Amino acid sequence: MIASGRQSFQPHHKPKHRCALTCTILLISSSLSTVSCTSQPQHSNTLTQQAQHKLPSHEPLIDVQPVQLAGSPGQAISTPSWIIRTTVTRKNLLDRLPLFLEAAHDNYSSSLAILPKPDHPLELYLLQTRSQWALLTRLLLGDRADRFLRIDRGGFTTAGRAVLFNIGAHDTFALTAHEGWHLYSQSILKPGTLPVWLEEGIATLMEGFRWSAANPMRASFSPWANPERFDQLRDAYARKNLLSLTQLLDASPATLIDTSSISTLDYYAQVWALTLFLSEGDSRAYRNDLERLLTDAAAGSINRQMVRAIGIQASRKALRSRKGPGIFHTYFSTDLNQMNARYQHFIKQLVKTGSRDAIIQGRSPFYQSPRPASTDTSD
Repeated sequence: MIASGRQSFQPHHKPKHRCALTCTILLISSSLSTVSCTSQPQHSNTLTQQAQHKLPSHEPLIDVQPVQLAGSPGQAISTPSWIIRTTVTRKNLLDRLPLFLEAAHDNYSSSLAILPKPDHPLELYLLQTRSQWALLTRLLLGDRADRFLRIDRGGFTTAGRAVLFNIGAHDTFALTAHEGWHLYSQSILKPGTLPVWLEEGIATLMEGFRWSAANPMRASFSPWANPERFDQLRDAYARKNLLSLTQLLDASPATLIDTSSISTLDYYAQVWALTLFLSEGDSRAYRNDLERLLTDAAAGSINRQMVRAIGIQASRKALRSRKGPGIFHTYFSTDLNQMNARYQHFIKQLVKTGSRDAIIQGRSPFYQSPRPASTDTSD
């Protein structure tokens, strides 16, 4: 999930356990360069009509067409914001998917800042099995497929398409929400605008959801509702295996694998916590700065702001590498030692005894609030 533009490569690393549902590594280079994928989906070769499961009429559908994906029967589902091509057969997952993705799309454009919506539907493939996914990956990418086929769980996003496979009901929904953010950001932001830590941090925030008790077809999104990331963060804290803020801003999943004892699972848990800290920490002291960063990114003005704050050379280096403190210095603080102390304190308070109950309920453990009317029934 190392998103850097419309031609980014975002593979999922094989997890050690369930909370690795969207843990990824960059398999091409440690410099976070993008992969150019200029060919278009071979729709005429991979999509042919075939009868399939009929979706509930209350879904926000524009059209549903029976299709065949890489030799397997499926459906092409059009909604106001998505084109979903899927061979999924599990009724509970398939029935909920259109409404879930529409709600996720709204969440992308409103939860952290008021952002524009893409002028075209986002394109997502969801295959029932990994073998179907592997065959479709070959058909879509041809000679470039081998590097993607090293992915064991989840899928990838490249050239404005997410190509995923079913990894269990709850994890698949979280996976589509995470990868959907990458599709969304690639559509509205200039390529390479956000640093990796923030692109991935926001994507992990977008994973959090619970099903509404009043209407079990509808998801309620909350950045706190992510027990997998919380559990990993708590475990890393207990092992005293957390990166400092400076280290985290300069890290990438690929380099961590080769050079550090910090696992990619720990990395994603920490960028989840860092983005929560910037949006909710210290009584939302940094929320306006985060909102300004994202609106500048959508307006294409980040480079201008960075040049003013840190100079031309430092700005170029930060935008080219998508790592380092450049964005952080520009929008949040130049005192990384002080901010690291606050961030580490935020983590300490977040993982303290009793916090998990609030996380399960999809609410902040720092504030008392009524329990939301939601329940988890997707598995």
